[in-house]
Amino acid sequence: MKNIDHAISRYKGLYSGEAIARMQSFYKGCDSKLEKFVKLSDSSCPSGCGQCCKHYHPFVKKAEALYIAAYILFSDEKDFLSALLEKDAEENSSFCPLYDDENPHHCRIYPARPLTCRLFGSCCYTKKDGSPAPSRCRFNSEKKTPEIKEKYRMHIPQMEYFGMMLEQINPDSGEEPLSKAVLKEMERLCLEEMLQKNGA
Repeated sequence: MKNIDHAISRYKGLYSGEAIARMQSFYKGCDSKLEKFVKLSDSSCPSGCGQCCKHYHPFVKKAEALYIAAYILFSDEKDFLSALLEKDAEENSSFCPLYDDENPHHCRIYPARPLTCRLFGSCCYTKKDGSPAPSRCRFNSEKKTPEIKEKYRMHIPQMEYFGMMLEQINPDSGEEPLSKAVLKEMERLCLEEMLQKNGA
């Protein structure tokens, strides 16, 4: 992904560059595991749905916000996306500010989307006994709840596992609404770049 690769190169040797690279590696691992599970269980979102984006405003951790900020700063749509986030931060909408009805994925930053958006509809949650249980989206009327076959249980991705992995990248960072969190990280990245240029 050229946006993220440019960001990693630009902030090389700094905390931001290392954190963005860790997030890139983390997301690649997540996507690989989730892709296998989707094929295995035949569970996926209906084509062209996007209902979750219309009814949910993501909260993100600092590392996720940083990754999105880097993606946007090196995007051809930087000004447009920044304006969407600024408007949403003022209005506090109830749906995702980066929802796009015209996009096949319904997301303006799909390659950099947060963890919850990657997991939703493509993962399992952990029951009290530690076993995985499929989570079915209430908007997904096309597919039945996937059946978890015993022989595959060791290979099933569980939400809590990914959450713990994310926590290790940036411990105890808390969560904030996507717009506010990403705008903060965009401002910090711009300041970091300015200080780097000035040799601070």
